[in-house]
Amino acid sequence: MHRLPLSLAAALVLLGASEPVPHLEPELPTVEAMLPELTRSLTPSGAEQVFGPPDEITGSGLLIYVYQVEYEHQIYLGFPGYAPITYAKLLKPSGELVEIPLRD
Repeated sequence: MHRLPLSLAAALVLLGASEPVPHLEPELPTVEAMLPELTRSLTPSGAEQVFGPPDEITGSGLLIYVYQVEYEHQIYLGFPGYAPITYAKLLKPSGELVEIPLRD
């Protein structure tokens, strides 16, 4: 009769007992949580400090930071280079683009 080394037997027991780790999607920010930070003085570096790196950076002449938010919406933040923000918009899944007023 063959005997397994104790460490190998223990490893096999642990492997058999382990559950697969569920894949957790990162939690997306909410529009409501972002609103207080959308002020006229917000800069690209300030946006990255508060909201983290954008999901996409686009624009030609402008820096447009795109953040994926709840319910398959996107927030677009428009910056003239590294200067303070000029606009914030919400893109809904329907394609409707809604202006977000900037706070003073």
